[in-house]
Amino acid sequence: MNIAELKSHALAARRDIVSMIYESGIGHPGGALSIIDILTWLYYEEVDLSRSPRSRIVMSKGHAVAAQYAMLYQMGKIERREFSTFRQIDSRLQGHPSIKALPDVDATTGLLGQGLSVALGMAAAKKRRNDPHRVFAIPRRRRDARRANLGNPAAGRSYENGQPGRHRRLQPLLVTRSGQ
Repeated sequence: MNIAELKSHALAARRDIVSMIYESGIGHPGGALSIIDILTWLYYEEVDLSRSPRSRIVMSKGHAVAAQYAMLYQMGKIERREFSTFRQIDSRLQGHPSIKALPDVDATTGLLGQGLSVALGMAAAKKRRNDPHRVFAIPRRRRDARRANLGNPAAGRSYENGQPGRHRRLQPLLVTRSGQ
């Protein structure tokens, strides 16, 4: 897929995010909009939802899940009519990613920064099984990605979470940085 097509899909997803949050009356548009470009690339270029095993996406900032739902809509995994149920009781579109609600969500996250630990566990399991697919961790903030990559000892949870990955040389794990 070329850049123009990816940009077109990202623009459509931005519209879907705004629509979803508007229709439901609740949500975090800033966080969701800030990661839509990387999610568009991941879903269209890296993660084939029809394959098993496959690459995985872990949202460390789960409150930005509207972006993931917009991509799952584009992939044909949820229906447009579900947007109005976003963050409602008994909806499949919960306020944070839930593997119970949607099978195409790869990790249940909530606590900010939790996703990196989950992604490290997934990457370790993939390495053990010689699975060549990758794990993509979407961090809560840009500095968390930088800390996880550079090993800044003052970074707290992000640094501590990243140490097992560094020690085990978990190449399948990629921590992405959005513009936020």
